Amino acid sequence: MIAQLDGPFEFAPIETEDLRRLDVTTVAPENIRRNRDRVPVALDAAVSGWAKQPIIEMLIPSTLDSTLAPRGKHVASLFCQHFRYDLGPGRSWDEEREKAADQIIATVDQHAPGFARSVLGRQLHSPLDLERRFGLIGGDIFHGKMSLDQLFSARPMIGAAAYRMPLKGLYLCGSGAHPGGGVTGAPGHNAAHAIIRDRRFGMRRH
Repeated sequence: MIAQLDGPFEFAPIETEDLRRLDVTTVAPENIRRNRDRVPVALDAAVSGWAKQPIIEMLIPSTLDSTLAPRGKHVASLFCQHFRYDLGPGRSWDEEREKAADQIIATVDQHAPGFARSVLGRQLHSPLDLERRFGLIGGDIFHGKMSLDQLFSARPMIGAAAYRMPLKGLYLCGSGAHPGGGVTGAPGHNAAHAIIRDRRFGMRRH
């Protein structure tokens, strides 16, 4: 979600538990417990279609780049997890998009009172919107789900997990390759090393 804000706002005094919920900060020792806390959120999404208390990663880039918003205004980017593509029979993201957006804003407002009042406009990309606008099948931003059957030697599929694709000279270096999605650069790093090895030793495995 992208939100246009009327102005700056402040976070209420919050405990570490709340920081984990909002993903404002990440402290290494807390990650284990934070990942455990995701289980009920994921179950809620599995049953209801989307989590009522979603995991949110929020950035306010206009605090660093004032050209992103008019003077005195701000822009917030909210990356929200645990929203299913398939909501179930008789349900559609076209009908539930705004309801989900309301819940996201309400969740942030719990930790930053006044945030909801400051929202002048918003644009929510549901999983269906991601598929329609960007061609991401099923709204999956990772080029394949990060599930156990599509990780390690099975990413993107068994027999094509060494960055070398069946087509000669084609290497996979995006989120669809090990270790998967996220802004790490690791798939590209590993694919580059595979290319270097092939050229250095004349393996020409394609």
